[in-house]
Amino acid sequence: MTTTGKVLLFGGGGLVLIGIVGAVAVGVWLINAGARMTKEAEAQAAEGRSFGHTTDQRGCIDEGLRRAKEFRAIDIGSMVVNQTFVEKCLYSSKKTDGFCDGVPARFSAGDDDWMKGECRNVNMSPLGTGCMSPFKAQLEYCYRRKD
Repeated sequence: MTTTGKVLLFGGGGLVLIGIVGAVAVGVWLINAGARMTKEAEAQAAEGRSFGHTTDQRGCIDEGLRRAKEFRAIDIGSMVVNQTFVEKCLYSSKKTDGFCDGVPARFSAGDDDWMKGECRNVNMSPLGTGCMSPFKAQLEYCYRRKD
């Protein structure tokens, strides 16, 4: 085998090995991140239920919006955890008259536009903050209540 062939063979083998090690590292990181996120979601669910006993449904949304200001829209984990907080809060809070009025059906053509509009109504960017997560929780809550 020529020197060039040996270099290509060992170089290619090295790149494959690096790729495998990288894939394993990413897998381990994702497993650990998932476990942390599950633990955080469980803690926020308990906190949401507890907070709900002290407020009405509008208060749950307001608290979710306050929390949403602390992270950016690319913070997917934070949005999911915040949505969990708000959902659990809504189920344990006092009812607010008309809370589900005007809330579109889940997975309807207008649900995304509705959430963005609600964000604009509270002077928050729908894309620059986690504003949509509390309204996603409201949408889910209202959908389940219609069943």
